[in-house]
Amino acid sequence: MSTVITSIDPHSPAEKAGIAVGEQLLEINGHHIVDVLDYKFHTYDPRLILKLKEENGLDYTFDQIVVSNGA
Repeated sequence: MSTVITSIDPHSPAEKAGIAVGEQLLEINGHHIVDVLDYKFHTYDPRLILKLKEENGLDYTFDQIVVSNGA
């Protein structure tokens, strides 16, 4: 099971990386993502490796997305 991306904040690291609404978030840093609680827990790390699935069914990985925690 995975989480479907329903929105992306403008100017966010996800938007800059080209992640699209409708894609599925499969893993964060090697951890399977089942729901929003998994997402919130595993995105605490400022450097993320994301495994996603496009709407056409192809999997792909973004390596080293850097997230600013607003500091």
